[in-house]
Order: sequence, then C-alpha cells, then structure tokens
Amino acid sequence: MKRERYYIGAILVLLCVCTALLVSSLTANAALQKLNKYDVNADGAANIGDVSDMLNYLANGCEHRPVTVGRVEPTCSSCGTMPYEACELCEEVLGEVIYIEKLPHTPETIGAVAPTCTKTGLSAGSRCAVCGEILAAQEVLPAAGHTPTEIPAVAPTCTETGLSAGSRCAVCGEILTAQESVPALGHNYENMVCTRCGETEPLYKGKVVTLGRYEQDNDLTNGAEAIEWIVLDIRDGRALLLSKYALDCCVYDPHYPSNVTWAECALEDWLNDDFYNAAFDAGEQAKIADTKVITADNPVHHTIGGAEVTDKVFLLSMEDVTNEDFGFINSYNADSARWCLPTAYAIARGCNCLWSPNDANHGCCWWWLRTPGNYNRSVSGVDSGGGVDPTGYAIDDDGNGVRPAMWIIL
Repeated sequence: MKRERYYIGAILVLLCVCTALLVSSLTANAALQKLNKYDVNADGAANIGDVSDMLNYLANGCEHRPVTVGRVEPTCSSCGTMPYEACELCEEVLGEVIYIEKLPHTPETIGAVAPTCTKTGLSAGSRCAVCGEILAAQEVLPAAGHTPTEIPAVAPTCTETGLSAGSRCAVCGEILTAQESVPALGHNYENMVCTRCGETEPLYKGKVVTLGRYEQDNDLTNGAEAIEWIVLDIRDGRALLLSKYALDCCVYDPHYPSNVTWAECALEDWLNDDFYNAAFDAGEQAKIADTKVITADNPVHHTIGGAEVTDKVFLLSMEDVTNEDFGFINSYNADSARWCLPTAYAIARGCNCLWSPNDANHGCCWWWLRTPGNYNRSVSGVDSGGGVDPTGYAIDDDGNGVRPAMWIIL
C-alpha cells in the first residue's frame, strides 16, 4: 500500500505539473525543480516519462532500484542489523536481514528513600544507566510512625510555674503531648518560714503570721493548732507580736486581795513557763527574744507599776494599746483594732464574751493588760468593745482572756 500511495501521489503531482506547463512555462519549471524526488526513471527530472513508469508499476509492480542500508548498531533496548539491500522507491527489503542481538542493560542502583515518622519511603531499585529502563521497581515502604519519649515534668516552686509531663517523638522531635503550665505553689509559711523553700516570711506591721502551736478548737484529740500573731512593730532586727485571739482564760494572780505587780504575778510565771514550753519547740523558742519589761505606773490612778523583769512572753501595757505606731488609737475609747475573739478553748476555760448578735463586736472578750488598775490588787484591761479600762478588774477575776505578746528575732 505504501508503494501504491507513493506512485499515485507522483502521478497526481505530475498531472498538476503538466497543467501548469500549459499555463506558464516559468511556473512549471519552478514546480518541476521542487518535484525531482518523483524522478521514477532516474533521468534527472520528474517529467511525463516518470508518469509512464508509474503507470507501468501500477500494472506490473515496482521495478526495484536497489540501495544498500548500512549497519545499524544494537542498543540495550533494540536489536541492530547487518548491512542489507532495499528498494529505494518502495523500500521493500530485497535480501536477507541479519539481526544483531540487543546489548545487555547497564544496571545502576536507585537509592532507597527511608520512611519518616509521617511519610512513606521507597525500597532500593535499579535502572539501566544507558537507556533508563527500570529493571527493579522500587516498593513503597510504610511510614515508621512516631517513637514517643517522655518530656519530664518540671515541678513548680513557690514563686515560679512548673510544667506537666509531656511527650515528643525521639526521632523527629515532634511534640506528641504538649506540656501544660502548672501554677506556682506560693509560699506556705509556718513559724514564719516557708516549709517548701525555707524562705523567711517577710513581715510588715499588721501582717498575721504563725508561730508555735496551742490548743484552740477545744478538740483535744486532733492536737494543738498553729498560733496566729499580729505584727505590731518591727525595729532593730526584731518584731513585736500579739496573739490574734485570746488563747486562754487565766486569773492574773489568785492571791486577792494582796497587792501584786506584773513582776510578781502568777500570770507572768505561767506565760514564761507553762505556756512558753507548751506552745513552742526548741527551734521556735530560739527565735523569741529576751525582753526587759518595764511596767509604768497607771497613768490615771498612778498605781505603782512594779519592778523591771526580763520575759520571753508578756502582756501589753496601757501605753502599748494606745500607741498609734502599733495600730491602735491614742485614746481609751472603744477601738475596733482592740477587739479580740477568744478561741473555743478559751471560752471553754471560762472566758467572758459579748453575746450580742446585732453588734459588730459580737463574740469579743475582755482581755488582760499588765498595767495595774486603781489599786495593786486590780489590773487594767480591754473590754469587749475595744475600750481601755484603767480602773481594771480584780487580780483573781477568772473571766478575762489572755493575749500573749513577745518580741521575736528576725
């Protein structure tokens, strides 16, 4: 069919050329120069003679024009051939074709692609280095998945936040479980020292701190409770503390109507012996300063205050509870800063309280001072409304609360 199409095409072209010759000799000559490839009879030009030869081919077949086809070298993808003859016109092979075997491939490795935690990989493969044909296909390797490893928790401190435990991939580092912020613990002061970090509690006037333990809830089965103290003053590396509550109920001295001053009374002995040893351990006692206690004469009745005495624990004086530097008003009138609630234990021991639910000072008690009253057989005190009573109460009055005071070493 290829030969037939070739000759039919040539005939049609030559017929067109002949028609063109009739129209213009110049145009015909140009056309013939371009159509010399149809020179069937090899006379040097495509002309009417070639048309005759083509018609003869159609009737009788191609009169072959043999040409030699040169050697074709083999490759790794196709065979080669030795030289052979073929018709120049119809391209029919005129003799035996001897084929040369393909060359072997030249393998080269296609490197493996390692899978990651989240992406697939590829196994090693191979291809021909010459023609690129794939000789061993690569196979998809599944993603390896993460390898979890723990991120240790960071414990919070008193002042700094911490972190919860988390996890990350040991291979790629991706965070698998995020750490969460843990709030700072805050200081936990007991006896004015943080139980967590050992920091000494910073003090300022009016602050409430804890130091020592004493029975307060009147439940003897659960042990003593921490004592709360109000900081009244800070000076020279020391702080003056007053118990926030009336801790007990005691007589000032049982020997009424004897004249008794602070340096001689039973309450001074009890505070510096029974109470001191019950409320404080050795370490706490080491923080309590020795204080030279001077009790001035009663400023109203001029009753003798008595001798100086060195105490660890003492009661406040009338001068103390009217000292503005300590947070009180400079007057004997009622002052809410002097209100004092007794503990359940002190109430059980007989402490007198104001039972008046409609009053702001409901539940407040009377409490002892160390300044003598109008006589040395009486002692001044603070009433439930916070007023200072310079006349005082009999030394054997058994309804007044006890608010210990002391200077501590900072």
